[in-house]
Amino acid sequence: MENPSLIYFAQLAYLLTFLSYAVRNMNGLRGLAIFASAIAIYYSAYAAAEPMWVPMAWNMLFILANATQLALSRWRSRDVKLNALEEFLVKTVLTNFPPAEVRSFTALANEGELQAGAQLIRAGTKIDNLYCLLKGRVDVMSAGKKVTELGPGRFVGEMSLLTRSNTRADVLVAENIKALIWT
Repeated sequence: MENPSLIYFAQLAYLLTFLSYAVRNMNGLRGLAIFASAIAIYYSAYAAAEPMWVPMAWNMLFILANATQLALSRWRSRDVKLNALEEFLVKTVLTNFPPAEVRSFTALANEGELQAGAQLIRAGTKIDNLYCLLKGRVDVMSAGKKVTELGPGRFVGEMSLLTRSNTRADVLVAENIKALIWT
């Protein structure tokens, strides 16, 4: 190694890569990953007598992929005007989604209504729908006892749908509901 102090650049690149995984915002993660790759390229170019071309090429590819995704993210979130329903979702359950993604996700749903007393989900069954409450409330019941109450801006059935497992609770409509329903 020609310059032993360059090892700090490698350590900094790895530290920034590690920190990028802790960032909740996807654009922040990509920005840190780009910076980490740029430092790794510098290290690969000057740490040895000959440039280390393989890590340099891979880090250039990582920068290209992340920069492309950042540009696409900015393009997707360009001046999209959201309607009242989409604004509600952004403020409640889709807080970190770009506006264009919210619009696309909402377009896949249907609106539905159920009257108080109806059973939305029966325990021990498989479900095919995801619900987002817009108005009203539901009671989540387990072994005949109320576990919790869910109201506007809450998803219902998401865990069983995602895991494709049987539901673990009954969900009863406590107050007339209006919901978005994804099949």
